[in-house]
Amino acid sequence: MDHHDFPVILYDQNGSKIGTKKRREVNKFWDIIECVQVLIFSIDKKIVLTRILNKPTEVYAGKLAVPVATIRRDGEVEIDAAKRALKDELFLGNIEPIFVGRDFLTMETGIKKWLTVFYIVADIDLE
Repeated sequence: MDHHDFPVILYDQNGSKIGTKKRREVNKFWDIIECVQVLIFSIDKKIVLTRILNKPTEVYAGKLAVPVATIRRDGEVEIDAAKRALKDELFLGNIEPIFVGRDFLTMETGIKKWLTVFYIVADIDLE
């Protein structure tokens, strides 16, 4: 199945599931979804960041971000979403992300979302 055809969970501001939508139908400005992000630290305690591509459809184009992020799919628990993103985006299939927390955010753009954060420590060279 294509990445954009998977159903993702829609929430209310209390964190209750109110429905689902195919990923391609999600409106990031209006729909409240759950983003799962994985922070990556090097073994010498440096954080890895990336810059979001400048695309007309990208809400946060040009901003710094975590290198691994995904939208939680319907029927998927948070840790599995983090593992899927690590595997699909960075080809890290045998790593156990560590849970940091979950919270409701209203971004400076007015976008509302649930954010679940994990982290990993990786033996990577940042120089």
